[in-house]
Amino acid sequence: LDFNSDGTIDRRGASSSYSNNAVPPGQHEIHWTVTDPCENTSSCTQQIMVRDCKKPSLYCTSGLSTSFMEVPGQEPMVDIWANDFVIEATDNCDDEVSYAIIRTSDNPNLNPPSASSIRFTCQDLVDNGGNIIPLQVWVGDSSGNFAYCDVFVTLTHQEGECPEMGDGTMSFSGFINTEDSKPIDEVSIELMNGSVG
Repeated sequence: LDFNSDGTIDRRGASSSYSNNAVPPGQHEIHWTVTDPCENTSSCTQQIMVRDCKKPSLYCTSGLSTSFMEVPGQEPMVDIWANDFVIEATDNCDDEVSYAIIRTSDNPNLNPPSASSIRFTCQDLVDNGGNIIPLQVWVGDSSGNFAYCDVFVTLTHQEGECPEMGDGTMSFSGFINTEDSKPIDEVSIELMNGSVG
């Protein structure tokens, strides 16, 4: 067996078949020789192509929380890297794999992205309508096989840091009436928990 068809015989055997799980991806040559009881021989060469078609295995943490950084002269921002979410990634052929990350809303067709990090700003809170941003983390091998995890990042900001999101306060106005629609004077309202449904 000549790995990569480079003219060097890398494996030899005496059998009508060949089995080896260490054959690397690529184009190789098998040189067959047949000998009969009278020691007559005949040879031929067979071209084979080995492809890696198995996706890498990827295990991710489901989500992370982070805060914006204050950068003098710039708006608050934070960079999130794909490998921040990776617990473990392995591949059947490659010792090393590549990571990429993308906003879920930017990748509805599940195409493998190329960026290894994303920069988030206050505008992301506005565009997303909240501080929890769904993401996809991808891993790829050298043969073009990919796998991904669905994850999220929770972005937190200090009061006044993101004016686009307001100062975190709410105001209410209206009227308080009885069941038969008669107004009630001097009524106070108290919010009992932090959520409004």
